[in-house]
Amino acid sequence: MKRRILNLLIALDQLAWVILTLGNGMPDVSGALSGYAGNVAGQDYNNYYNRLGGIAGMGQSSASALGGVTVDAGQGIANAIQAGGDAQTNGILMQNQLRAQGLGNVATLAGAGLSAYGSSQNAKNSKVTPYSNSYQ
Repeated sequence: MKRRILNLLIALDQLAWVILTLGNGMPDVSGALSGYAGNVAGQDYNNYYNRLGGIAGMGQSSASALGGVTVDAGQGIANAIQAGGDAQTNGILMQNQLRAQGLGNVATLAGAGLSAYGSSQNAKNSKVTPYSNSYQ
């Protein structure tokens, strides 16, 4: 607003100068005002155009920043899903290892029990003669 008032005062000053210098009644005031109006309109258009360019630049940088944030979020989500899958896989592997170890322990105990049973049966069936210290 202050700029427009200042521009108006400058225009009036220029008009007064034109009137005083030409001195023959009414000089070509419309030409002077028209030239001034064209300059002011050009300046306003340039200012407006520059502001629009600045706004477009801000929009472009915000879109670029948003794209970067979106990529980072996508990578974070993908990493979390991968970590969940890894944890689930490790759990399944550990579960299967424990099952195999438990079955191995059962088989070992069964083998030891059968071996002990067989040894006891052999001991029952063998007879030692009193005079010969040999098994029959």
